Amino acid sequence: MILHGLLKWIMKMQRKHEFYFINDIPKIDGNCIYAVNHSCKWDFQYMVEIAPKKFIILAGKQRLNFIDRIGFIWNGTVWVDRQNKSSKTKSKEKLNQLIQKGKSICIFPEGTWNLTPEKPMLPLYWGVIDLAQKNQVPIIPICLEYRENICYVKFGESMNVERNADKQEEITKLRDAFATLKWELWEMFPQEKRCDIEGSYWEKYIEERLSEYKKLDYEYERSCIRK
Repeated sequence: MILHGLLKWIMKMQRKHEFYFINDIPKIDGNCIYAVNHSCKWDFQYMVEIAPKKFIILAGKQRLNFIDRIGFIWNGTVWVDRQNKSSKTKSKEKLNQLIQKGKSICIFPEGTWNLTPEKPMLPLYWGVIDLAQKNQVPIIPICLEYRENICYVKFGESMNVERNADKQEEITKLRDAFATLKWELWEMFPQEKRCDIEGSYWEKYIEERLSEYKKLDYEYERSCIRK
């Protein structure tokens, strides 16, 4: 606990944005799965501060700065090679074991950064549904939206996956929940007409996100988008 407290302090010192909480996190008993949208380097760091329950994170193997790798290790991380079937199976087994021991976990079910201009959410990987269904723990959808120096945080309703539920319906339900959270956040901001937006706006946005973490292999990350 001391180490985790130190990690939270370090994350706070590194924070670039102020938090703006739209609503309160759903109250739950026991452990849970935090399912979070993913768009930039700050997502993991901010979740360490935001989540009321300590969690183990599922993270794709990637190049990291030394201090960031230490942060993942201190937090507790299950690593996965997103393009290796055996690695994905082993990582799911580890997560199942952790949940059964009462640990909460955090997953970015898009599997990589969403830097697309037209999709509120990328297609989601099924693992989050499998874990919730097998272990009968709730999923808490969380949406992070970045505007200038503010990180807007909105929590979705707790989602339970029944043992006999159809997985396709459940993953669709979760993606719809994320999309709804996104739209509700976007509706808070001033409306802009497409004709008033600079033609190179999105390219500059991507460049800004990538410049925040130069070790990211963007082409590899794009190859991890679920087909």
